[in-house]
Amino acid sequence: DEDCVYLTLADGTVITISRHPADAVEMTLGVVTGYTATFNGTVNRHSLDLKVTVYYSTNNGLTVYKHTGEKSFTDFDGDTFTLKLTELSAQTKYYYFIETVSNGVTSYTDVLSFTTGAPDSYVDWGDGENVEDEI
Repeated sequence: DEDCVYLTLADGTVITISRHPADAVEMTLGVVTGYTATFNGTVNRHSLDLKVTVYYSTNNGLTVYKHTGEKSFTDFDGDTFTLKLTELSAQTKYYYFIETVSNGVTSYTDVLSFTTGAPDSYVDWGDGENVEDEI
């Protein structure tokens, strides 16, 4: 049809190949703090249904169905985007992989890892004078 080519193997298995070019999505892990990991991405978008999801866990056996958390990005405005994992535990090793869905085709990266840093430094709220007046 106009969207896909279908190949039927001798055993009856059907392989579907999209006629539309795949979206090229590149993501790199940027800044990692005690509680946050920031991913920076670029996209060359060819579809309206593009979705990028980062699955993560402290267990290296994570899967789409077995993970601690996930964060998705679908609101692409231009060719760059940022995705942040927040509320992570400090000084902890996390495993993650990235799922990209484009034109109904899903692809996955290998499982990678990062380690969060020490707890983020405290916020200096000043000398504490007149705190009740400021609240």
